[in-house]
Amino acid sequence: LGLPHPFNGTAAGDGMCGDDGITDTPPTDGTYACNLAQNICDSGVVENVQNHMDYSSCGLMFTEGQKNVTHNTLNEIAGQRNILWSDTTLMATGVKDLEMPQDPSNPLSVPICKPVADFSAPKTICVGEAITFNDASWNAVIDSWTWTFQDGSPATSSDINPTISFTSPGYKTVTLTVENTAGTGTETRTGYIYVSPLWGDFTGPTSISLENGYGNWFVINNPEDNYGKFQLSSGTGYNNSTSFKLNNFKDVSGADQFNDDWFYNNRLGLSTDELITPSFDLRTTTNVEVSFKYSYATNATIVANMTEYMKVYYSRDCGETWTPKVMSVDGGVVGNTLTGADIVTGGYAGYS
Repeated sequence: LGLPHPFNGTAAGDGMCGDDGITDTPPTDGTYACNLAQNICDSGVVENVQNHMDYSSCGLMFTEGQKNVTHNTLNEIAGQRNILWSDTTLMATGVKDLEMPQDPSNPLSVPICKPVADFSAPKTICVGEAITFNDASWNAVIDSWTWTFQDGSPATSSDINPTISFTSPGYKTVTLTVENTAGTGTETRTGYIYVSPLWGDFTGPTSISLENGYGNWFVINNPEDNYGKFQLSSGTGYNNSTSFKLNNFKDVSGADQFNDDWFYNNRLGLSTDELITPSFDLRTTTNVEVSFKYSYATNATIVANMTEYMKVYYSRDCGETWTPKVMSVDGGVVGNTLTGADIVTGGYAGYS
């Protein structure tokens, strides 16, 4: 499409400034990270790290100038690019005015693909409370949906986005099968949703330890389903106790270039991990305070690059809605977001 990298003429992240020759993309060093305030090349000019032609993990856009270059490239006669998008070519290659219904014997009809099942829903709910599961299946036009819900009411559904309640507490397994004439796709998620009982797991005031199995009362949510997730870890907590450890860094030194592992540590921006405590009945408790010990180490060397943050929320409806809480560290109020030097208590993490 005729678009060079915005750091054209240099290598991304080498401290040198390149330029793609397009007026509305400023000179840039190029980056694999996502520092939205980066202005290495021109003082006061923020670099366009969210440009798709950079290597950053947060590409979002092309500029108007890049759009014009692309259109001019596609209209090129000398390189015959103008033929690529002509109606004649699009019809001959089967991507325009395709014949319906689908016919595998006709190369100019819509191809039939098997669907891939996928879905989403909130991860916590109360017994008897309604929750909607959202179909997110892809890869094909889908003719039918078949859901099954462990202890669900109803236990099965053929709706696209069914509304379900659960009759008993605990972790529940959900299965979705989608089908068309080419085949089926099935996704089963064991313990996908946690259904809370209508009573508190503990009655306040109280304290709980992560030893002796109490850590298994916590709910761990890892929406991106990636390597970095909360895990119980013995000997890593205060005074060598058990803790929940969130290990963001992944050793990808042996990864093949440009595969998902190779990019893993540069694509963690905006990822979220959740750790949900057991429930507490506080009806007989006044002046409630919740306290816990935490520690965090980072690979950043300046405060401006410490972009991780921690928030604490509470819910009174089994996780359907959440309200942020103001936090204090060592008696000093830090607001509802703990970040920067306040969160980094463990110093430099290193590459291990």
